[in-house]
Amino acid sequence: MQLLTWKQKDTWGHVYDIHGAAEQPSALKFDKWNSQNAVYTSGNDELTFASQGMFKQAYDVLRDGEKIAEARTAMFGDTLLVLSRGDNYKIVSESFSNNWKVLNAAGETVLQFTQPAFSFTSKGEAHVSGELPEVDKELLISTVLYLKVNANNVLVLLIIFFMFFMVIR
Repeated sequence: MQLLTWKQKDTWGHVYDIHGAAEQPSALKFDKWNSQNAVYTSGNDELTFASQGMFKQAYDVLRDGEKIAEARTAMFGDTLLVLSRGDNYKIVSESFSNNWKVLNAAGETVLQFTQPAFSFTSKGEAHVSGELPEVDKELLISTVLYLKVNANNVLVLLIIFFMFFMVIR
């Protein structure tokens, strides 16, 4: 099992760094605080994440402008990551926690993101299984971090709207 750490570069920033013992540093950068579009860069790869629409919970993953995967999130459920070559991974967020995991077609956990419950800092760990094919590793790590950060941003916006309507009521 390989251990990676990830964290938000600064409190108000839109950049998330990923580090591992044998890995080159990589980063996920959102266009702006309320954007659902981001770019992941490392020494090996560059991926672009693009939302398919504000109310559609589907996201394209692009490499050099070509779609290589699509993440489709159910309204209150799991996400299916469909790779263009036909492989699928299921991304599951654990209820009432900040932990996410990725299951392969056999139902085995190949990647797990952990973060302390009720953490007010955006940092955590990614545990990469030896069962995860090397060709999919960066794609899955960046996609799960992207979806995790995006979900947190949407939650914050919902809380702000709720509080706003409670105040003006």
